[in-house]
Amino acid sequence: RNGVQFKVLAVSQRVRGEEHPDTLVSMGNLALTLSGMGHFSAARAMQEQLLAIHLRVLGEAHPDTLSNMSNLGLTQVAMGDHVAARDTQTHELDLSHLVLGEKHPHILTSMNNLAATLRAMGDLPALRAMQGQVLALSHRTLGPEHPNTVSALGNLLLLLDEAKDEVSIEATAMLYPATLAKFVAEHTGPTDE
Repeated sequence: RNGVQFKVLAVSQRVRGEEHPDTLVSMGNLALTLSGMGHFSAARAMQEQLLAIHLRVLGEAHPDTLSNMSNLGLTQVAMGDHVAARDTQTHELDLSHLVLGEKHPHILTSMNNLAATLRAMGDLPALRAMQGQVLALSHRTLGPEHPNTVSALGNLLLLLDEAKDEVSIEATAMLYPATLAKFVAEHTGPTDE
């Protein structure tokens, strides 16, 4: 499959030029294919090249640029380059807040990606703060019983439990009672009364 994508990209670059939107889409698709096949170095190089073009042509605040940054961050994580991934994901999240606004669904995805990177790095204080932000934003934008909000609560409670932080567990439970009830209902079996 990637052989065809390389050919499509080469033709698009020759006929339309390196900066044409269709060429950029072809380049992004090929980079995702390479990453999906485990060819992370090649994917990263292509994503970095694509990001440079996006920055030059579309600017930092364009949604396609943000999407490319997000993909690059995921590839950096897959390569084990967590520091670069954290930096890329933090920058992308900051820009996404400015460009898309807090309520855009992409924001929660970006926050969760960064949280996963922070966990992989073992940066528990930053992870705890990020998971608290994910929960608060999910609760505010999706509602207390939305599956993503319930999952965010579960992630935060697990982290607090690992840290043996009973005070924060109780405070979190008091802040999000409806979400906690949904979480408990989903994670316990029926009672025999």
